[in-house]
Amino acid sequence: MTQRVWIKWMAAAMLAVLPACVAYATEGAVVGDTYVNSAHPAINYGSLSNLYVNGNGTALLQFDLSSLPAGTTASQIGSATLKLYVNRVNTSGLVNVAPVTSAWSESTVTYATMPSLGSTMTSFTPATAQQFIVIDITSLVQEWVTTPSSNYGLALSTASGDVVFDSKENDETSHASFLDITVVSQGPVGPQGPVGATGATGAAGPQGPQGATGPQGPAGATGATGAAGPQGPQGATGPQGPAGATGATGATGATGSTGATGAQGPQGATGATGSIAVWGDGSDGTTTGVCNISGNTNWSASPPSNTLQCSTFTVNGGVTLTVPSGTIIRSTGAVNINGTITVVASTDAGQGIGSSAAGIDSSGGTVVPGGGAISAMFAYQLVNPGRAGGGVGTSNDITPGAGGGSLLIVASGEITITGSINANGTAAGAVSTISTGGGGGAGGVVVLVSNTGINNGGTITANGAAGDTGNTTAGASGSGGGGGGLVSLIAPSIIQGTINVAGGAAGSNGGETAGYGGGGGGSGGAGGSSGAGSTSPTAGSTGRVVVHTTSNPTPLFAPSLLLN
Repeated sequence: MTQRVWIKWMAAAMLAVLPACVAYATEGAVVGDTYVNSAHPAINYGSLSNLYVNGNGTALLQFDLSSLPAGTTASQIGSATLKLYVNRVNTSGLVNVAPVTSAWSESTVTYATMPSLGSTMTSFTPATAQQFIVIDITSLVQEWVTTPSSNYGLALSTASGDVVFDSKENDETSHASFLDITVVSQGPVGPQGPVGATGATGAAGPQGPQGATGPQGPAGATGATGAAGPQGPQGATGPQGPAGATGATGATGATGSTGATGAQGPQGATGATGSIAVWGDGSDGTTTGVCNISGNTNWSASPPSNTLQCSTFTVNGGVTLTVPSGTIIRSTGAVNINGTITVVASTDAGQGIGSSAAGIDSSGGTVVPGGGAISAMFAYQLVNPGRAGGGVGTSNDITPGAGGGSLLIVASGEITITGSINANGTAAGAVSTISTGGGGGAGGVVVLVSNTGINNGGTITANGAAGDTGNTTAGASGSGGGGGGLVSLIAPSIIQGTINVAGGAAGSNGGETAGYGGGGGGSGGAGGSSGAGSTSPTAGSTGRVVVHTTSNPTPLFAPSLLLN
């Protein structure tokens, strides 16, 4: 056997012992992810950075399988796992995975247009945040490979949990969901055919004759080397002379007296103050009841002793946080309002950001104006409302309409609202005896500031309240409605969503022609005037909504912000 034939035989033997089944991994990228909310059935959340899975929210995800080789069959899908990044676990609970069985679009789907779902195929329970969780969905991916037209994605839902996953739009952590798929070859490799015989080697052609080499001439003789002459003797070294004597060191002189100290130069100018810590220092962390509101909480009745400087701030779904007017909440991270924040209305004498106080009839039968509205310039520049909220409606003898309170939330991270924030005015007490009717309180002030972005998928409300109805028995004319409030959103990226700042309705004169009435409080909108005689009261005007997009909100704040 020739060496060439032996090498081919050994190669065939080595191929015969290779594995019959070869596997490799590929990834299915997410091409659509969003969630739908039964509490807000007409809102699309396709651009949000998180997927909320709770009692109201169901997440929808769809994946691209084009990375699979052409002709892949279901039997070649060795395994397929869904990998989700758990951002937060507000409440641990069982999450169900079900196939989506009809078409949907990330940018348009809402709860009202939610696609149909199949039966639950598997379930899992997220317990730890800030890490990936892995779910086996091999059988579902095999169905998609067999029938590609059935790949409408999958849905995540829960009856008891409250979990937040990253969406592909999340710029903070960038942990989009994906499928990890292992593909295997189908069936064993057939035997290799025999090695063909090696062809005969052709005969070598004759070699031509080599020419004769010419003769080399004889080498010449080398001449003899001459003898070296003798070396002369070295001269003797002369003696070294004696070293000279070293002179004596002179004595050290006395130290001179210290000179007088020179005059001190002028003090340099004081350096510029460092930037304000607008977002706080995060010293309250995620403390339950302060930065993580997991049950109904009333800070107006039982205020916390903390300074409300959170690392993240969350109001969980289904709970209400009640706060007094003037509350400021700071967060070095994200803010998530999944439940409800209610700002308490106030009848304090100094309450109200309106440009003027509402009038009151002191003589009977006189029309008096409501409180004035703030200017557009003031509304645009207001970043720290302080204790002042909506203006108070006026009355001499009954409880006046309270003005909606003020709330400021500042966060370095994203502010996301899927629940609601309410800062509404209230109506005056009812007229029952001879007295002056009361004007409605104006809507309050809500200012949200983020260094990242604001996504309002819920509602923000700061409505004015209705004015009191006149009463001939009590001698009171109808009163004006309160003006709508002010809502200001300041961030680099803003999704405004649903915001209500309606003015309060006017009360009727109720047949009274010479009674006493009051004006409605002013805020973002003006308060309505009272009625008198044949003149009917007027409603409060609509408030203001300010959407201020800026890459860096911090220069808008004065140092006094840290003192409130």
